[in-house]
Amino acid sequence: MPFGLNLPVDAGLLFVVAVCCAGALVSGAIGFGFPLLAMPLLTMLHDTRTAIVISMPITCLMVAWLSFTGPGLGATLRHYWYMPVAVAAGNVLAGGLLRDVSSHWLQIALGIMIVCYLGFERLPVQRWQCPQGWQAGIGAVVGLAAGLSEAAVNVSVVPLLLYARWLRLERDDLVRFLNVCFIAGRLAQFATYWGSPLDHGFAWQTGMIVLLPSFALMLVGVRLRRRLNPVQYLLGIKALLLVMAAGLMIHALAT
Repeated sequence: MPFGLNLPVDAGLLFVVAVCCAGALVSGAIGFGFPLLAMPLLTMLHDTRTAIVISMPITCLMVAWLSFTGPGLGATLRHYWYMPVAVAAGNVLAGGLLRDVSSHWLQIALGIMIVCYLGFERLPVQRWQCPQGWQAGIGAVVGLAAGLSEAAVNVSVVPLLLYARWLRLERDDLVRFLNVCFIAGRLAQFATYWGSPLDHGFAWQTGMIVLLPSFALMLVGVRLRRRLNPVQYLLGIKALLLVMAAGLMIHALAT
C-alpha cells in the first residue's frame, strides 16, 4: 500500500522526478545514499515494489559511474570478491521468497532499516576482533543479509557499512567497497524484477523518464563533494531521514 499521498498523474510524475533528482544529488555528494533518501519518499506515492523498480535504472547507472570512473576498483574486487557474490545471491534468493509479502510490512522494514542506519555509528564495531581467516566467512553472511535487505526494501547499506567499519576502511576505499556490492546487488535485482510475472511496465517507464535528469544531478553532487562541510551536511541528511522513518512507521502502524 502506498503511503497515502494522492496526486494527479502529472503532479505525481513531477514528485517522482524531484525525489530521484534530490536523492541523486545526495548520492553524488557522499558517494552513496540514493535509496535511503528516495525510497521513503517514493513509497508515499507508490507501493514498495513499484518504488524499487522506478529507482532501479538510475541506481544502476549511478553505482556503475561512481565505481568505474574512480581508481582502485580492481584492488577492491581482488580483496573483497566474495562480497558482491554474496550480495547477489542474497538478492536472488530473497526476491522469490518476498514476492508475496505485504507492502505494509515492507514499509515497516524500511523504517526500521533507516533507524538502524542512523544508529549504527554508536555500535562499538571497531572494538571487535576476529581472526583473519574468518573475514571471508563473516563477509559472506553479511553480504547475504545485505542482499535480503536490498530485495525487501531496496536498502543494503546498513549491514555493508557495519562490515566496512569492522574492516576499518577509509572513505575512498569504503565508497568503492560499497559500490562494488551495490553493482552486484542491482544486477541481481534487475534480473529478478525483469523476469517477474507481475506487470511493472509503468514503473520501468517512469524509471527511464527520471534517469537522465537524476544522473545530471548526481554529477553536480560529485562536483560539490569537496566543497561541502561533511559534518553539517550529514547531520542535515540524518535529520531528514529520521523524520521520514518516523513518518513511515507511524503510517504503517496506524493502518
